[in-house]
Amino acid sequence: MTLHLEHLGVAYGGRRALDAIDLTVPTGSTLAVLGASGSGKSTLLRAIAGLEPATGRVRWERTDLTGVPTHRRGIGMVFQDHALLPHLDVLGNVRFGLEGRGTDRAAATERAGALLARVGLVGYEHRAVTSLSGGEAQRVALARALAPDPRVLLLDEPYGALDRERRDRLMLDVRSVLRAAGVTVVHVTHDHDEALALGDAVAILHDGRLEQVGPPEAVWHHPASARVARFLGATNELDGEATPDGAVTTALGRFPIAGVPPGPVRVLWRPEALRVDPAGTLRGRVRDSTFRRTHHLVTVETTAGRFEAVAGTGGRDGESIGLTLDVAGLLVFGR
Repeated sequence: MTLHLEHLGVAYGGRRALDAIDLTVPTGSTLAVLGASGSGKSTLLRAIAGLEPATGRVRWERTDLTGVPTHRRGIGMVFQDHALLPHLDVLGNVRFGLEGRGTDRAAATERAGALLARVGLVGYEHRAVTSLSGGEAQRVALARALAPDPRVLLLDEPYGALDRERRDRLMLDVRSVLRAAGVTVVHVTHDHDEALALGDAVAILHDGRLEQVGPPEAVWHHPASARVARFLGATNELDGEATPDGAVTTALGRFPIAGVPPGPVRVLWRPEALRVDPAGTLRGRVRDSTFRRTHHLVTVETTAGRFEAVAGTGGRDGESIGLTLDVAGLLVFGR
């Protein structure tokens, strides 16, 4: 069965926090909703869960959930702050939701134990939740959300409080657990890498509006608009002119780009498309250089403007350098 959102909207006073969202999430898949703070990501989750008064419909295949109370929607939620119950141990937290639904204690204990094993917490059953690390607490919260066997699991910035090493390891472990469980997931985040790594599809939200939805690679390589391209890291841009012969002319030169209708265009690209290259025909001067683990991010001044480029090593301020622009990395939009 499939989760359908049909013209889902939420308004606070006269402001639209969500504006007619249409989305489909196939059973067992993960939709990663990506957007900046204030874009409406958490509001979307709350509307799906029935925690916000909303217009439009939330539908599980043919079952209309509009008007159905939250506790009867078959939805599990995992938040960044975990929301674990401090007076219960790990097992008690996972078992809590089951016992509240009338499951007998023995069956609830068996189910909770199996889920703790699935999330890698065998032997943690009787630990105090206040003694857990952030990653361990997140695993307990996940097991608790999965215990009632929800139709849909909603994840609200679940790794935001973790350091990068723990986050990267945990999110891949969780992806395996969710795929094995076959649960449908809506996962909201502001982290690009997280969304692209975990989503079977990625939806971009901006000011409550759905800007683009599609497979991660398609969204990354083919942003639907200049605004989406900027959000996804295209920090460099120039005005240009597309010509009938399949080229785009800019202040940096003329580049063969097929399929662009003739007329004024805006050309954007990510820093990795502009490389520092001693043999490069473009010239610039270094204005700043910062180390970024796998490369240096270099700000260069050219006759066409100031841009960000990628280099294997840093450069000295004022140093003259060669640059190569990868045409495949150019993103072109009509002006």
